[in-house]
Amino acid sequence: METPAVVPARPTPGARSGYALLFAGILGVILLLFMYSVAEILLLLFISALWGLYLGAITDFLQRYFRFPRQVGLLVALLLTTVVLAAVGWLMIPPVLNQTDALLNTLPTLLSTWDAGLRTVVARYPVFAGMLPPPGGG
Repeated sequence: METPAVVPARPTPGARSGYALLFAGILGVILLLFMYSVAEILLLLFISALWGLYLGAITDFLQRYFRFPRQVGLLVALLLTTVVLAAVGWLMIPPVLNQTDALLNTLPTLLSTWDAGLRTVVARYPVFAGMLPPPGGG
């Protein structure tokens, strides 16, 4: 009687070797380091692509509905965008400046109130005494 021949086991198609995983991990880390080093450039490219799409859409709209030539449509789109941004700045900057001034005027009072509150907590729980500077000292 003959013994059956032993057939070597084939690796399953989905199995990966340890070296392939190590290589993929190292390649992923290198790719992430590269992306980190050129992130500012990629951000500028992304913003410029969005800006181009925005201006192209407005130019196409002006060209289609108002029959402007493409160059005139682009100039009108740039002018319209500049006017809108200036109007938003004109509306937003004065309230922001007023609120910043009010914050700077009330900040010393707020800081002294917070300091008094923290001193009350330290008086109640002396374990926190080492975390605050002495009163009056900065």
